[in-house]
Amino acid sequence: MASRLSSLVDELRVRLATSSSSPPQPGDDVVLVTRFRTVLPNLLNAYVIASPTANEREVIAVLKLVNHTAKNFPGVFYDGKSDVVLPIIGRILPFFAEPAFRSRHGVIFDTIGSLLALLRSGDRDAYLEFFVDTMLLVEDLLCAAPNSQQPYRVSLRCFAKSFSSLPDTGGLLTDLRECNKPADGHGISIDLVHKERWGLFSTWTIRLLNKYLTEGTLYVDGLVTSSLIWDVCHMLCYGDADLLMACFDFARIVGTTMKCEVPWEEIILSIAVVLSEDDGSFPVFRCPVEIITSTAAELVSVFYNSVTKTKSSELQVSLCNAYIRISRSCPPHVWKPDCLINMILSSSICFTLRDCFEVAVSILGPACVEGGTIINKSLGQSIACDTESERVRVGCKRSGEDLKILKIKRQKAYTENLDAEVDVQGSESFSQLNFQITEKYASDIHFLLVSSIEFLKPPATLESRGEERVLAILSMLCMVFCKYPNTKIAVRAVELIHSWIPWICKQANQNNSISFDLTNYLDALHSTLLLPKEFAGNVKQPWSDSGNAALICSLLQLPWTHSLELIETHQPWRAKCLSIKIFSKIAPKSESELGVVEWSLHDEVEEVRIEAIWALPVIVLTTAFRALSPVFKHMKFLEDEVHEKVRKMIPKSLGYLSCLHGFYHDSGGNNVHDCKGSVLSGMKSNLMVDTFLQRFWCFKCDKRAIFDEAQFSKVSVPEKSSVNNIAVCDFHQLQSLFFSFLYDNSSEEVQLSCIEVLHRILLHVEGKALLKTRSEWIRCIEFLLLHRKRSLREAFCTQISFFFNESVLIWLFPESETKDQLFLDLIKSALEANEDTNITETLLECLAEILLTVI
Repeated sequence: MASRLSSLVDELRVRLATSSSSPPQPGDDVVLVTRFRTVLPNLLNAYVIASPTANEREVIAVLKLVNHTAKNFPGVFYDGKSDVVLPIIGRILPFFAEPAFRSRHGVIFDTIGSLLALLRSGDRDAYLEFFVDTMLLVEDLLCAAPNSQQPYRVSLRCFAKSFSSLPDTGGLLTDLRECNKPADGHGISIDLVHKERWGLFSTWTIRLLNKYLTEGTLYVDGLVTSSLIWDVCHMLCYGDADLLMACFDFARIVGTTMKCEVPWEEIILSIAVVLSEDDGSFPVFRCPVEIITSTAAELVSVFYNSVTKTKSSELQVSLCNAYIRISRSCPPHVWKPDCLINMILSSSICFTLRDCFEVAVSILGPACVEGGTIINKSLGQSIACDTESERVRVGCKRSGEDLKILKIKRQKAYTENLDAEVDVQGSESFSQLNFQITEKYASDIHFLLVSSIEFLKPPATLESRGEERVLAILSMLCMVFCKYPNTKIAVRAVELIHSWIPWICKQANQNNSISFDLTNYLDALHSTLLLPKEFAGNVKQPWSDSGNAALICSLLQLPWTHSLELIETHQPWRAKCLSIKIFSKIAPKSESELGVVEWSLHDEVEEVRIEAIWALPVIVLTTAFRALSPVFKHMKFLEDEVHEKVRKMIPKSLGYLSCLHGFYHDSGGNNVHDCKGSVLSGMKSNLMVDTFLQRFWCFKCDKRAIFDEAQFSKVSVPEKSSVNNIAVCDFHQLQSLFFSFLYDNSSEEVQLSCIEVLHRILLHVEGKALLKTRSEWIRCIEFLLLHRKRSLREAFCTQISFFFNESVLIWLFPESETKDQLFLDLIKSALEANEDTNITETLLECLAEILLTVI
């Protein structure tokens, strides 16, 4: 049988490979189907045996064959006849109760899904009957749910109705195993001897229902009963995370696709019960906002009890999302922002709580938290919340143990008054009450933040403990309050972030690894660079002092020179990208400081190299063109790049470097050139360097672009004498690199990227250089006019009019008076040499573009 199977599989492989290129021959399919019907019964009976001792490799191989056959050759299964498909499904289903096959349950489920799809098209009544039996199975599983006080051993009979219509002689291709046949009646007998078997089988039963609801919605709509929904919701109290997620998915699917009422409130309460005894692995679920508000107290209690002790990052994120929804839907006394601040200052997961804190600050108001004045918009009143009695003298000493950390001493009994009935007939008095509560919470948060922030200074010695948590808290506060630069806390947080730089560098000098979260610290440091120019003029930036250059470079090189602590919440290469972002904005003073650029261009991670490539033109601008020549020297590293995702970014960077090269060398000694870009302000509104590039405007290349003059500022170009002729660049190298990427037919995306910036290269080539390389540019025109890929021809069509520029034509055709005619002759020659109607169409579009330019 093995040789017959091998021959059949080889024939199937050939048949599938050729089916896309040539229509199938009916005779060939008949022969193949017949052979499959002969071999499959033996395979199913010999290998598909649900047992912990079964050979996993053989079982999965046969099931994959069944899966492919059902999808590609339904005739093998008589096009979905129930007496063929159901026995096979019945033979496979018991595997869901086998823990030994847990890792392969996804493959098994896919096979059953293909067979059910076949049954749906071949015997719709049997398909619906099987769904009804699955609903009944959920009820039986709930009744058989394990009881921790009693030994567990259950043999469950299921799908009795579906199998009652099958002949006693068995299916056409296979039959149930004897051990899976009930002793009395029809159906499948499943042995659930242990709780683990019950949990696995219940999980995949619910997922089977979910598959019906998503893929067979039109057929089963109206069959879903309220009792089924309640049964599934009750299963939330059993099993592990997989079963819970299956139940949550069921509730989501029913709530969005079926006309059924989902008991969201009961689900929330069930989650609260489960998480109150959480072992650190359970997920949480989304539900409508009206249900959130009615169960907010229970969810907040779950949040504060579970978010710090769970080991599941997914659960932490879900709990934080639920807390944020409650914060936006309920008054502060429900979500207790003071407890949130206390948790941030006393736990090691402050960054997990960052989004929660940001929302709390935005709701309470940054001015309110700052200790300023808050406005009650509903009453038209303002109330100062920073009274003398609540001011904190920061200079007073506190014990260092206070930060292990501050437990809130000022827990106000807000809820005591709230528990009493409030007469809300007067909306004004009710609004006043809510406002006073919010103001009181904000006052306490202000007190706590001001009391705590002075404990976030760098330690006096390198041997102190707990600095990892202190630095993490400071980094998080800095990132949040940098969004509110007018607050005193933001100013103090920025000062403290800067003050940690010497300590970090000293720590790095003594160790080869970084024990704290450097990524989040760099993120916070980068956020200080995004602040507006007018921010706190008395805060001195450490990189403004040339004496700190070596220190800053040492800090930014740490992601390459030291091993970093692995943090689950972000990618390990993110610290390198942040170093590049920071470096591109602090204007390195000399070429020796460009080591970060060189390392990043050679980094093994694609994202890091992309970030470095994007940063090159920004570095030129922030250094007032002093880095133009060194950056051009670094371009030699780009030619050897092999990854497409990185390669397609290189031409864009080359295009902007070409513009900057042109700005400097064409300025004619003027210190302000006619080019515009939000280089020093608008660029810093976002973490991505390419935000600046997207808002860049060149006087030569972007004349067609429509922009708001007020949003752009002219780029200052220093006098050439002031930079000692450092900006002597080999533009020919840039142009050669551009052409090498353009002619690389291995990647259409890279070529499109080249065409997108073609005009930036062309218009900034010096006249003599263009004359010297005019044959290359004419070859470029001919190459793109007749290129076999339509996307490239169409992209070039949008660029071709730049060649019709007088300053370009005069160097492309210097020997002729009719330069424009010679250029048009290139298109004419292409039309004459071409026989493809599609290419002719784009050639005519090129002519139309040129005519529009002339007109």
